[in-house]
Amino acid sequence: MGRAIPFGLASTRLANGASVDILSGFRRPFGLEFSNDGGLLVADMDLHRVIRFDDRLQFRDAIGGARDGWQPDVSGTNGSLRGPHAVCRDAADRLYVTEYQGQRIGVFDAEGRCLHRIGEGDGGVALAGPASASFTPEGALLVAEYALNAILRFEPTGRCSGALGAPADGAPPHGFGAPVSPTPGTTGSNALHLTATIGRGLAPLRRGPPEPGPATDPPPRVEPQAASTRPLRSTSFRAEVCS
Repeated sequence: MGRAIPFGLASTRLANGASVDILSGFRRPFGLEFSNDGGLLVADMDLHRVIRFDDRLQFRDAIGGARDGWQPDVSGTNGSLRGPHAVCRDAADRLYVTEYQGQRIGVFDAEGRCLHRIGEGDGGVALAGPASASFTPEGALLVAEYALNAILRFEPTGRCSGALGAPADGAPPHGFGAPVSPTPGTTGSNALHLTATIGRGLAPLRRGPPEPGPATDPPPRVEPQAASTRPLRSTSFRAEVCS
């Protein structure tokens, strides 16, 4: 049995003497998302939980233990989540949790019950290290695949319908590597903004004829942890890399 982790606001003094309240009790927090009632969801990789707080940042419950559904603490055996990195919600209030260590995306209903998983070889692709995800205005799921140097697009059925980056040899063609945080533009703009941790930082990508990447040395290769079940093919996006 694990120990209960106390969460709460703790006052911390900064170097300039100012005092600030921080939300404490985490081990390795990464992704944040707001719930539909104004609360906060936090993905903690080392706790293997998604932790839910109310709109006053008071701890409510968590998912990821051996029991299904939201639980009133984070103690006990780990279960449904393995290294959750980020979380996002769809229009039906389902949670999509990118499990970096689990190499998959867990889909949970509003009650915290695991409905199914994406990226375990079904739908045409096996994930290797999903970092984060977000939805387009049309309802497609965009996944930043850190280990495969790619942005993958999944339809609501869970089928992978396209990929940006990561050709067969694993070298990023658009000058970004280890991407995180894909953010779609508004409906009709066909824009996608992403941050690459190796290479050029923020890169806005827009639909258009494929163009060669910038004439710079390629970023270091990130070896995939698992092979895709089919070759990744670049869709028609154009890279406009910010300096």
